[in-house]
Amino acid sequence: MTNDDEKSCGRDSGGVAFGFSRSRVRRRQQNVLGGGTAKPATSSTVSVPSRAPVSTPPTTTFKFGEHEAKVYDLKGIDLKQQEITPNFGRLVATKEAMYFHAKKKGDKDQALWQLKYDHENLTGIGPVGLSADIAVLATNGKNVYCESREQTFDWYDGKTFHTGKKNTAIRPIAAVAGKDTIYTYTKMGETITKGRFDNGEIKDAKEVIGKQNFNMTPVYADDKEIFVRSEVKKDGKTVEFLASFDTNGKELHHFDGFPSNENPYGWTVTANYVVHVKAKGVFRIYDRATGKLIADVETKLKPYRMATITGNDVLVYDLDKRFYRVDF
Repeated sequence: MTNDDEKSCGRDSGGVAFGFSRSRVRRRQQNVLGGGTAKPATSSTVSVPSRAPVSTPPTTTFKFGEHEAKVYDLKGIDLKQQEITPNFGRLVATKEAMYFHAKKKGDKDQALWQLKYDHENLTGIGPVGLSADIAVLATNGKNVYCESREQTFDWYDGKTFHTGKKNTAIRPIAAVAGKDTIYTYTKMGETITKGRFDNGEIKDAKEVIGKQNFNMTPVYADDKEIFVRSEVKKDGKTVEFLASFDTNGKELHHFDGFPSNENPYGWTVTANYVVHVKAKGVFRIYDRATGKLIADVETKLKPYRMATITGNDVLVYDLDKRFYRVDF
């Protein structure tokens, strides 16, 4: 699964959106076990997928709506001790490992790095192949896709790094878990196409989301929905948002993020939620099915980038260069 792009990546362009209707919601104060307060907008009635039992107690917890999120520190490898400069423009995760772009001290070229984990333990780290554009990184849960300096569409299958064919049209992408389906940013974000990954190429690409009143970068996709990121100017501030579409290109929901002056960071989409974070440790959590805001939750965490592992389990990289998992 994938989270979102770095706004400053060279081939990503934001857009100006027209006004969307907002849910009128009632807010109330609520205590948060992880520190701070939550402001729920609506009760959550989502069905949470089952997850494997956890052997260690959570580091902390926080409440959102009627649910409780559990936070687990991932220990075993200290990223600050590694002689690498990570670039978390994108972060993706499978059930066994997370992947990101990084450059090792003394190396000229950037590489795709793998950081393995087992439940709450980080178990191994290292490069798996060279990479280039930080905006191109996605996974279908098995393959991890990236782009080389030579603009080949490369992939790592968990054992071997493969070099694909040259494709000058590669742009930010989203991959569907368990499938060969790839959604691609085209025409500088004006449209989104759906194609099929085949041995280093995207074949049979067809437009599925036509031109909107805003530019689009794909963030997440599954068999039912495609989520794209964009931004709007509002009261002199840039505000990011996600919009969801069905597979026929019909817009379903609109999720407002935090304004630019509040230092917003990553987005992620889970089985039941859409989550945005900002620098001061606030998680904005939406009900994915209804598009309604559940809560803005203030915590003592410092989330920066997120990636959904599976279900409602989310991998988080924070500003203290540590990793943790949040089970929503």
